Amino acid sequence: MKNSLGLFTKTTCAGHASIYLNKKMICEGDNTAVQDEPTMHAIVATLQTARLSSKKFYLSPYQIVIDAKPCAMCATAILQARMDKVQVAGKEQPIDININEYLIEKIR
Repeated sequence: MKNSLGLFTKTTCAGHASIYLNKKMICEGDNTAVQDEPTMHAIVATLQTARLSSKKFYLSPYQIVIDAKPCAMCATAILQARMDKVQVAGKEQPIDININEYLIEKIR
């Protein structure tokens, strides 16, 4: 992604996210921040799709699986959506994270 000076910067957030309900994938999304909108990270885009398709603001019965730990903005979006479970399933063993504790550590 290019910043305002035209220099390339590295994104520090998940590049892919999937949302599940009862072990069935509801939707998934990829990071489009580079092409379209700088705040449209994979997590934000996928949460938006899930909200629109379910017609619910809070996604408390759902779980989200992401390929890397979220940035502060995406962690806040997950917290706001009240997801039941957040799992990071990258190249290593999948881990569940407590989004409340993670966000507190992220903003310190």
